[in-house]
Amino acid sequence: MLNFLTAGFVLYAFFGVKLQFGNPFIEGPLLIGIITMVNYFLFVHKKKYKAIIKTYKNETKNEIKKGNIMVLIYILFSFIMIGVGFWLMIMRNRMLL
Repeated sequence: MLNFLTAGFVLYAFFGVKLQFGNPFIEGPLLIGIITMVNYFLFVHKKKYKAIIKTYKNETKNEIKKGNIMVLIYILFSFIMIGVGFWLMIMRNRMLL
């Protein structure tokens, strides 16, 4: 979801393309519902999550630590990119970009 927002900021900052939606009170819950359904069919339906758990069950502590660091870097990078995209959008609105 964060990367979708970042893409919107960057599209607006560099190309002037606004991703405008109609009513956020309708489209927000609709988007969350769609993402929830996709995740359900990817992981819960036919108990696919158990295969994922089984895959990572025998990880060593070092592998777990390495995986956690990679996830943390991904999350931090996503937030940084949202900040950069937001900053670019502000610069464009001030006609500095």
